[in-house]
Amino acid sequence: MSRLPEKDTAESDNLIKTYLTCNSPTVDKLAEQYGYADRRNFTDAMRRRYGARRERNPIRQEAPELKNSFIKGTGKALALDVGKECKEILIINDLHIPYHDPITVSLVIKVIKDLQPDYICLNGDIIDFYNISRFSTDPSRRLSLQDDLDLTRCILREIKEASNAKIFMCAGNHEDRLRAYLWNKAPELSELRALDIRRQLGLDIFGIDYAPYDSIVKVNDIFKIEHGDSVSKHSGWTAKAMYEKRGGCGIVGHSHRFGSHLKTIDDDTQGWYENACLCDLNPEYVKNPNWQQGFAVVTFINKRFFVQQVPIIKHKFVFRGKLYE
Repeated sequence: MSRLPEKDTAESDNLIKTYLTCNSPTVDKLAEQYGYADRRNFTDAMRRRYGARRERNPIRQEAPELKNSFIKGTGKALALDVGKECKEILIINDLHIPYHDPITVSLVIKVIKDLQPDYICLNGDIIDFYNISRFSTDPSRRLSLQDDLDLTRCILREIKEASNAKIFMCAGNHEDRLRAYLWNKAPELSELRALDIRRQLGLDIFGIDYAPYDSIVKVNDIFKIEHGDSVSKHSGWTAKAMYEKRGGCGIVGHSHRFGSHLKTIDDDTQGWYENACLCDLNPEYVKNPNWQQGFAVVTFINKRFFVQQVPIIKHKFVFRGKLYE
């Protein structure tokens, strides 16, 4: 049974108002007051029971990297207007640096140089943050976090220098590990701007716009992009689950598999796509996974879009008539 007051009561209204506007130490006090072990359990309960989500620190929102943001909106729903003329977004996700596949990543960077897309979406789990995972980890990797951050910055720099595309990142659950670690292990440090994920990855340096974890970027008001948090057993099942959950059309990462689910009602076809990964297909932390490598290019022409999924098999693929290997 929830320890929080019933919805739509004076007590719950006052709690929500306080929760949404107070500082972090007060959130800790509220968690203790309502009998929760830590801030994360309390914030999860507030979200589930009331749909209440705290805004990011207003000082952080004024950080230099956000002043020229081309993604508009706040909270969960964000918007990207790419205009009415033909525009292309190349979408990659789940590199899990340092567990990425260097050969595959280099091939995709060659595609970026050749294609010169208008936008590049880094759709989550670009860095793994294995070192601060709440799951059991190899003790020898505990002190390599700075190396992983440096390597991620190097790869982001390569992607940035490959084209003139506008780049945005939709954070995944692995990027969110930094927040979770600070909230649970070092809450006193969680408000430091220097420890914000955007600062740690140098997104301001590379001019990369940012969509927080669990947010959705809707392109031209017709196509949703999010990292996602669902993984189904078979290819295409996650896409089907996203269609049933969100409706409309969109693309999601997280599953490390390619798939699609389309449905035509009358003369209207809608559907979702799941994008493959760019990580090593035989990492140390899982045995024989059912994963695929690849990327997607989504072409927008006003209120229409066209999705091209490109599988990469054993470091080879053909894209627009050219063999990459």
